[in-house]
Amino acid sequence: MASLFARLQAELSAGRLDEAEGILAALEESGADRDAALGRLVLAIRRHDGVALQRLASSGKADLLRRDPKLHLLLARAFQHTLGLAAAAPELESLCANRAISSRNRIRQEACALAHLARLGQSPQKLEIPPVAEAPFEIKQGLAIIQASLNHLKPQYFILDTGAPGSILNRSYCERAGISCLEKPARIARDAGGNPLALTPICIERLQLGSLTIRNWRVEAATLSANLKVAGILSPLDAFRGYGFELDFKNRALRVYSTATPLAEVTESGTPFQVIDLVWDGGKCFVRGSVNRRARGWFLLDSGSAGSLITPEVARTVQKNFSLEQSLRSPVAAGRMEVFQGFTGTLAIEGDDEMQTDFAIVRMRQDPDAIMPLKQHGVIGIPWMEERRLFFPSDRRRVYITKS
Repeated sequence: MASLFARLQAELSAGRLDEAEGILAALEESGADRDAALGRLVLAIRRHDGVALQRLASSGKADLLRRDPKLHLLLARAFQHTLGLAAAAPELESLCANRAISSRNRIRQEACALAHLARLGQSPQKLEIPPVAEAPFEIKQGLAIIQASLNHLKPQYFILDTGAPGSILNRSYCERAGISCLEKPARIARDAGGNPLALTPICIERLQLGSLTIRNWRVEAATLSANLKVAGILSPLDAFRGYGFELDFKNRALRVYSTATPLAEVTESGTPFQVIDLVWDGGKCFVRGSVNRRARGWFLLDSGSAGSLITPEVARTVQKNFSLEQSLRSPVAAGRMEVFQGFTGTLAIEGDDEMQTDFAIVRMRQDPDAIMPLKQHGVIGIPWMEERRLFFPSDRRRVYITKS
C-alpha cells in the first residue's frame, strides 16, 4: 500500500495526471481512504477542477483530511485558489476556530488571517465591466506594468503578474495615500527568493483599471522591496476570477471579457492560436516545455519575471560547461534573489515552435511544508511573451496563445 501511495506522489509531483488517476483508482479499491482522498485533492488542484474539489469536500472522506491541520489548510487553499476566497471561507473559519491548534501555529495563523480577509467589507467582491474592458500596460525594466486607481485616488503603477497567486498592496504606498492597513492578523508567505512577506488583510472599496471596476476588492498588504517602485502587484488570475481575460503583448493591452471565455473573440478575429493545458500548484499555473529539445518539464508562466529561468539541474542536463560562479542579486517582492549567469539555448512550449532564449539559472525555492509539490523546471518570463497574445478562459484550465 505504501509503495502505491509513493507512486501516486511521484506521478502528481511530475504532473503525470492520467497515470495518477489510474493509481488513485487502485488506492480507492484497496480501501486506503485517507491516501486516496489526499490524492483526489492534489489531482483537483493540478487540474484547477472546482467541481471535483466540491465533490470531495462534501464527501465523508474529506473529514479524514480535516483531522490533520496541514491537510485541512491544503483543502482550504485549494478552494481559495480554484474557486475564490468566499468559497474557502467555511474551511478557513473551521480551521481558525480549532483550539486544539496553538494560536502561534503557522497553520492556524494563516487560516485566521485569510478568514478575516473573507469577512472584510460590507458586500461581496464584484467586477463591473462592459462586454470587453480594456486597459493599457507597458514593459518597464522587463516587467509588465499597469496603472490602476484605488478609491478614486491618483493612478499608480502595479506589476501585472501571472506568476503571483494573489495580489499585494505595498504598505509604503498605502501609508502615503492614507489607506489604513491592519497590523494583525498576519500570515507569512515567501517570495521567489525565499524572503519572508508578512501579509495582512485589507479591503479596497474601489479599484479602477481602465474601463473595469472591482468593488470591495479583498487583497493583502505587505512591505515590498524598496527596489520595486510600485503601489503593488496585481495578479490577473486571481483578481479577474470567473472572467476570461487576455494579455495582448503585441498591442500592450489587458482585456477582461464579460463572457466566460475570450475564445469567440479570437475566432472572429481570424487570429491563429493554439491551446495549451495548464497545470496548477500553490495558486500558480504551469505549462510543459523543453530546453534544447532535451530537458522536458513544468515552467511557471510568469509575466512578473523579466527573463526566463531554469534550475541548475536543467542546466546540467542541457549544458555541460556551465558554472554557478558568476551571479547577481536581482530584486524580488520582499528582497533579492541570487541569479546565476546562464546561456543561450532554445525554449519550446508543448505544441509551439522553438524560440532562441537567454536563460538565467536560479535555485527554485520550495516550501519545505509543501505536500506533493509540482517539480518545477523553470520560469517563462516576458521575453517569450513579447509579440504574443495570451487568452485565459474563466475556468483557467488552459491558455490560448498566438505565435510570436
